[in-house]
Amino acid sequence: MVVDHHRPYPNAGKPWLASDLLFLEIAARRGMSLTRIATFLGREEGEVRDKARKLETLLGKTES
Repeated sequence: MVVDHHRPYPNAGKPWLASDLLFLEIAARRGMSLTRIATFLGREEGEVRDKARKLETLLGKTES
């Protein structure tokens, strides 16, 4: 993977693609850290954390 040091989060603030949401859900369920997920998606960790929380709410998750 090529890292652009001028834009460490190339997808930050951009709309989420369905494939990104699917990756987030699957990776989180498999125990991947938010840091690794964020790096893979090119987003800030806080943005990924917020989206994960919203997904949990939308999907009716009760697990912590």
